[in-house]
Amino acid sequence: MTEPLLIAVSDLHLSSVAPTFRSAEPDWWIAQARSLRWLKQLQKQYGCPIVIAGDVFDKAMGDSRLVNFAADNLPFSYAIAGNHDLPYHSIDKVQHAAYGNLIRTKSIVNIEDTIRLTVKGVSIVLHGFWYGRPFLPLQSRSADLHIAVVHAFVWTGEADDCYVPLETHAATVKTQLTGYDYLIFGDNHIPFIDGNLVNCGSFYRRTKGHDDFQPMAAVIYRDKIEFEPVPTSHDIGGSISKIKKQAESYDFSGFFQSLHQSESLICDVSQLLQDYMVSRSFTEDIRNAMLEITA
Repeated sequence: MTEPLLIAVSDLHLSSVAPTFRSAEPDWWIAQARSLRWLKQLQKQYGCPIVIAGDVFDKAMGDSRLVNFAADNLPFSYAIAGNHDLPYHSIDKVQHAAYGNLIRTKSIVNIEDTIRLTVKGVSIVLHGFWYGRPFLPLQSRSADLHIAVVHAFVWTGEADDCYVPLETHAATVKTQLTGYDYLIFGDNHIPFIDGNLVNCGSFYRRTKGHDDFQPMAAVIYRDKIEFEPVPTSHDIGGSISKIKKQAESYDFSGFFQSLHQSESLICDVSQLLQDYMVSRSFTEDIRNAMLEITA
C-alpha cells in the first residue's frame, strides 16, 4: 500500500468576524483554531506536507490580529493566492495583503511558479496557478509526480442551470492542464474527486447552504486521492435547522398577512421582513439568521 504524500485543502476564508451562519459560536477564533489544530494533527499522523489551493483569508486586507492568528495556528503549508487573498483580484498587490504578510512570517511558502519537494523518497514538483493565471500544460517531466495547484472554479457532473460556464467543467479543464499527474483545485466550495482532479471545497462550514455540509481534506497518494472529513461535531450555531427551530417560537403570521394584503408585490421583501422583526422585538441573532435564510 502506498503512503500519503500530500494533504490538500482550500478555501479556509479565515476571518476576524464569524459569518452569520456561525454567529452562535462563543468564540470564533477558538472555532477556527479547532479545525486548524485537527489539520496539524493529520499532518503529524501522515507525515507529509500541506498544500492550500487558495483563499487562505476571507478578505484580502485582513487586520494584524488575523495575520498573527494564522501565523500561530496554521500548520506550515505550501499555498497559492485565491481571489479573496488578492486586493482587487490583482497578484501585483499581493505583497500588501494579509496573504503577503503571512508569507513574510514564513508560515506559508507561496508557490509562485514551481516548488520541488521530496516526500518519502518521491520527487514532487508543485506548479502554482494562482487566481487569474492562465492554464498551461506541463512542458517537461523532471520528477516522479507533477501536480498543478489551481484556484479557479471547476465543477463536474451534469449542468443543472444555465449559469454554470461549460468551459469550467472538469472534463474541459483537463484538456487545458495536460501532463500533470494530479490537479488540486480550490474556489468551488463543494468537494469532489474526478479521476486525477480533486476540488478540495470549503474547509469550514460558513454559509446557509452548509447545514449538512461535510468539509474535507484531500490526501494525495502516489496512485489515488482520498478524502478525510474535517470534524464538525463541536461546531456551534452551524445548523440552519437549529436556527429555524428557534424561530418557530416567533409569530410571523402578521408578516405574511401584510404581504397578502399588499396591493403590489413590487417591494423590498427583505426590508419588510427586517422592519416587521424589529417592530416585534425579535432578537438580533434571529433577525440576521432569518434574513440570511431568505436571501
